[in-house]
Amino acid sequence: MAVDIRVEIDQSEWHRLFESPTGEVAADMRQRARQIERSAVRRAPKDTGELKTSVDMIEGNDADGLYWDIGTPLLKGLFQELGHVTPDGVRVAPRRFLRPALRAGKRVRTRH
Repeated sequence: MAVDIRVEIDQSEWHRLFESPTGEVAADMRQRARQIERSAVRRAPKDTGELKTSVDMIEGNDADGLYWDIGTPLLKGLFQELGHVTPDGVRVAPRRFLRPALRAGKRVRTRH
């Protein structure tokens, strides 16, 4: 005996769930982005506090969908991540804080 099964996808519900900034997927991604931002702030070098206060999260939407940029607008953040040589020739070792913070996005913290 053959059984016909038909699956219909409600396009408006699909959009709300996966593409809307108010949908469940966006809420989960926003929570993960905030965890990454907090982790980057905690890991930032604390010599002057400049990097710690400059870590920022920007939420956007483009042709590919929703996205979150987390980082620092200062070139100093890049110099800290990669290491650099000062003008007087002193080598400064890398002090990574942005890339390790990405691991925080893998952890899922649920509220009870």
